[in-house]
Amino acid sequence: MKSKFNVILSSNITFGNAIFNSDRYITEITGNDTSIVNVKNNKLPYAPDISFNSSVEIKSPFGAD
Repeated sequence: MKSKFNVILSSNITFGNAIFNSDRYITEITGNDTSIVNVKNNKLPYAPDISFNSSVEIKSPFGAD
């Protein structure tokens, strides 16, 4: 069966290793004590290790993609 519609499926996966690679100092407050902490080589917050995306694209013969 021949169709005039084109269907395109695509997907990708990304592996990442996001870390602080240089000196970065933050102030940590614990109770009444404060200290300065270097976060170099710590993972970046909210940066995913693995990201997966997929999509479906349908192209019609009358131009409404």
